[in-house]
Amino acid sequence: MSGADCPGTSQQGFGEYREQSSGSVPKDSAVTQSREENESYVLTSLRTRCKEAERQLKVVQAAADVAISKEKLAAEREDFLMGELAKMSRDLICK
Repeated sequence: MSGADCPGTSQQGFGEYREQSSGSVPKDSAVTQSREENESYVLTSLRTRCKEAERQLKVVQAAADVAISKEKLAAEREDFLMGELAKMSRDLICK
């Protein structure tokens, strides 16, 4: 096994080996892992907020649909009652 095959060493010049600083590799990977965990947490949080917003939107849409339906029924009822009133008025005038 050569020095290049040994973990923690690097070849320097012609056959000279030196020890790599062991603190730099874990530190970089720890920072990367911390960043990935943070990004994962942020994405999870955003997904949760998005799902909650979608649920709230569905509730609002349902309430709006009910209100629109009630408004249409009220308008149809008003038209019907106005028609009935016009008929009754004609009937009373004729008598």
